[in-house]
Amino acid sequence: NVCVTPVEAAHNCSKCHKCVTTLLALEAINKLENFSKVFDLDTYKKISWREKKKVVCNHSLNILSSNEPDPYIFLKRKGVKLPSHFTAYLYFLRSKLAVTIKTLLRKIIGSERYEALKKFIKG
Repeated sequence: NVCVTPVEAAHNCSKCHKCVTTLLALEAINKLENFSKVFDLDTYKKISWREKKKVVCNHSLNILSSNEPDPYIFLKRKGVKLPSHFTAYLYFLRSKLAVTIKTLLRKIIGSERYEALKKFIKG
């Protein structure tokens, strides 16, 4: 097990940072299916594109320290399909903007009104 928060004794959560890093590497070397008994591959497949966007952004923003291996370079060399830099930035810009708007709305109209507005919008 590599998981930070294992679901069961013999099973990884397949979505924490350690699981995703391992699963990306397994995907890169075409061994993903070999580990279907210890990882939930359906869960990984649902989040893998988002996680690949994170890899692209981290590489572009040079967030990793110089002594850390860059997963972007490894995945590219192995031929893993990665999102474009534009797609990755757009995704994170949108999610960051949504969080900022929610925070501002809560401050302006208050938490109770914000929750009521949310319920009203959801119908």
